[in-house]
Amino acid sequence: MLQVSNVNLGLPEDEGRYYWSGELRLWDNEILMGWYAAVDGSVRSKGTMYFVLHPSPQALQPGRDKTPARRAR
Repeated sequence: MLQVSNVNLGLPEDEGRYYWSGELRLWDNEILMGWYAAVDGSVRSKGTMYFVLHPSPQALQPGRDKTPARRAR
């Protein structure tokens, strides 16, 4: 299991920036899958992460999700 979190806030404050943490697990030596959630209890943002490991250990690519991206407000 891999613990993950952000170390800085990438968005301006009016666009809903927040700190988050989560975890990833390796599946079948080719997929990293996990979750994240806001650290601050007043922020309800949470979601999933899916990464496909490239056969070369030098590259990591985000997984392809079929659902359209939505921006949380």
